[in-house]
Amino acid sequence: MICVLFTDIVNYTELAQKYDDIIIFQLLNNLYISFDKIIKKYSHLQKIETIGDAYMVVGDIFRNTINHNLVINEIMSFAKDIIKEVKTIKTPDNIPLCIRVGINIGSVSIGILGNELPRLCVVGNAVNMAARLQSTAEIDTIQISSDVYEQLENIETDKKYEFVIKENVFLKNMGSVTTYNISPPLNCSSGQ
Repeated sequence: MICVLFTDIVNYTELAQKYDDIIIFQLLNNLYISFDKIIKKYSHLQKIETIGDAYMVVGDIFRNTINHNLVINEIMSFAKDIIKEVKTIKTPDNIPLCIRVGINIGSVSIGILGNELPRLCVVGNAVNMAARLQSTAEIDTIQISSDVYEQLENIETDKKYEFVIKENVFLKNMGSVTTYNISPPLNCSSGQ
């Protein structure tokens, strides 16, 4: 049981069309450097990779004991931190960036895939679900699966969360599910 978080930038395709590749590279670099600094605060989280404008984090793949309480607390705090942090990264037009976050928990396989530039990979349905949750989240919100919600209901957390229940959210190749969103969402500047 591994907790998985995905983010991506809202309207990234439009940004990539509007600005040249050097500006986009610098925006992504600034964003990922700031996320990398934040994740260092959380000893149970590991950045796995960036894929274009997506940032993937997992909770404690190196653990020796079951520690879902710690991991879920940390991954939720990390998600809130990065939603706040993304507002400090400006485009050349001085418009703040916006992101979507998806979080799931479930079984995964972890290992090195391939031998050309080998890297650690985390794969499985839990990963796909986290990515789909991210893709259907509202702007600047955290959308979690019912499995994460149930874990949060049964553990002591260091923060209280208010959720908006979303029923019949269609996730590509997975069907309709019930999700839970952190509320209230942070407002994004108009034009994003």
